[in-house]
Amino acid sequence: MVQFFKGIILFDKNAKGYKLQKTWAGLIKLQLATEGRYNGKQLSSVKAYQNQHLGRSGSENCLLELFPIASPFTSKFAISKFFSLDLLKNRSTYKRELAKPRIKRIKQLIESHRPRVVVFYSTDAEYMNYWCKIANIDFEKMEMEEVFKYKNKTVRALNNKNTLFLITPHPTAFGIPNKLWVETGKYIQEAIEGNR
Repeated sequence: MVQFFKGIILFDKNAKGYKLQKTWAGLIKLQLATEGRYNGKQLSSVKAYQNQHLGRSGSENCLLELFPIASPFTSKFAISKFFSLDLLKNRSTYKRELAKPRIKRIKQLIESHRPRVVVFYSTDAEYMNYWCKIANIDFEKMEMEEVFKYKNKTVRALNNKNTLFLITPHPTAFGIPNKLWVETGKYIQEAIEGNR
């Protein structure tokens, strides 16, 4: 089972003409590449997976949002207009109040379910700090294997207690080639099969 950390989204599988959600498209490509079903060209299979399997009960993945209130831009926190809760007055308060309990709960889920692979997607320094706490690993002090590198986009991996932790760039980051998902998927597949 591959677990993707930051989010969950549901799609109406009867919807016509739905579009790929950009963040999920990269993660779906990774999931399909891990299964040997994506080589960088099958956009229709990515759409079908989003429509029928991503984040669904009984699927082979679990999507968890560290900060579950969506916002299209990090510079805005639109929900604060609609609620008078202190927790939601601005993004920094929201993150400060929610980080500890969310990290604790996600750690519990990892310990309880012991997934073979956990994918964190963001290489931003703030999020790297969260990933260290969730995985109970100091990624800076431990030597991570470089799985894929393209220009300034790097995927790194570290095996800890039978769980492979990967850190990828955010799927919407500018300039990510499909090859990043394909090569990382192959790496995961080899790790799961015990060839790494």
